[in-house]
Amino acid sequence: MSINTPPQELASSNQVTIYRFFIVSLYLLLTLFLSLSNNTVAKADELSLIINGKAIHTAKIAGVKYNERNLGMGLHYQFNQLGKNWYPYIYAGGFSDSKENPSYYMGTGISYRFKTLNFLPGIHIDAGLNSFLMTREDVNDNSPFPGVLPMLSIGNKHTAMNIIYIPEIDNKTEEVWFMQLKIRIARI
Repeated sequence: MSINTPPQELASSNQVTIYRFFIVSLYLLLTLFLSLSNNTVAKADELSLIINGKAIHTAKIAGVKYNERNLGMGLHYQFNQLGKNWYPYIYAGGFSDSKENPSYYMGTGISYRFKTLNFLPGIHIDAGLNSFLMTREDVNDNSPFPGVLPMLSIGNKHTAMNIIYIPEIDNKTEEVWFMQLKIRIARI
């Protein structure tokens, strides 16, 4: 797209990009979960609301103002336990990024649930990886791009705090700790 592209063509192009993003994401999610479940259909365990909220940029560049209130929402769908303490999930949502532009994501992940200690009854600690497709205005003209990031979640059976680490990559991204609140809304 050139700078002289009419607004109607830009809107149409963005709609096609978002449509492709969701079709490719859905295909990747279904493929992953069918392979994880040994060709059997996984039964859903719980659906949660994700509230995106806080980003902490650890190495701020002088003169650059970051939006660290990354407000947005999403859904998190966790499947029944696989094997011993492994929990697969899918998720999707959007938020206002560090440059105050809309950013959308869809992905899958798997986490390992550590047994809680006696002095923290009812609290679980999950560690895992999120794989995703995301759109950002400042990356590939809003075309979806893939990624994999580590995640830590601390909570109970009703709520949890997700913490996602985003490393600095070739001076194109800053190191960021991204936080989400996960609230269970249904057991299925």
